[in-house]
Amino acid sequence: MGCYDDFSLKPEPCSGPVKPEPNNSGLNTTQTAKDELPLLDSVAMETASQGTPIEYYSLSIEGSTIDPLYIEPINRAFTLFNLMGVVEWPDSTPEMLEGGARTRFQNTITIPRRAFELAGAPAPSEGDAVRFWMTPFFDDFSVDGANVPNAGFYFDVIDVDDDGHPYDGPEFIWFKLSCKRTTDFTPERRILDE
Repeated sequence: MGCYDDFSLKPEPCSGPVKPEPNNSGLNTTQTAKDELPLLDSVAMETASQGTPIEYYSLSIEGSTIDPLYIEPINRAFTLFNLMGVVEWPDSTPEMLEGGARTRFQNTITIPRRAFELAGAPAPSEGDAVRFWMTPFFDDFSVDGANVPNAGFYFDVIDVDDDGHPYDGPEFIWFKLSCKRTTDFTPERRILDE
C-alpha cells in the first residue's frame, strides 16, 4: 500500500501510519442534529396541530392485574392522553372465516415525540389503543355495529417505530404507530369494559 501526493496518482512509500483526511466541512452532524432538534420539533408540532385529534390510551402495567402464568394483563388499566397527529386512511381487508365474515383495518398514525413529552405521556408501545374521527359518519359502525354518537374509531397499536432522524443520528422527531382493528374483536372492548 502506498501514499499519494497531491500532484500525481503514483503511490509513494509511506513512512508511518496514514493519517485520516480531516473533516473540512466544519459540520459536526451529531451536534448539529441536537442544535436543530427544537426547530424540527416545532415544525412537527405545527404539522400535527393541523391534523387529527387523537385519544391515546396508554396501557398501565402498574394499574393492571397481571396473570401470573402468562405474564400478561387480565384486567387492563389505561391512562388517557389527548394528542394531535397525522392519521392515514385505514385500508380494509374483508376475510371469510369458518365462524363468519370479518373485516381487518390497518393504518399508520404519526405523532410528534414532543407531543408525548408535553402531555407527560410515556413512550407509545404495543398494546396501547387509539381513538380518532369522532364524527357522525362513524356512529353506525365504529362500536360493534351499534349507533353510538361521537363513538370514533378505535384501533390497537401493534408496532411502534421512531421516525425522522436528523442527519441519521439517534435523535428523532416522530413516533410512527402501526395500528389495526378487526370487527370480530374490536379494541374498544378492552377499553370500555374497565
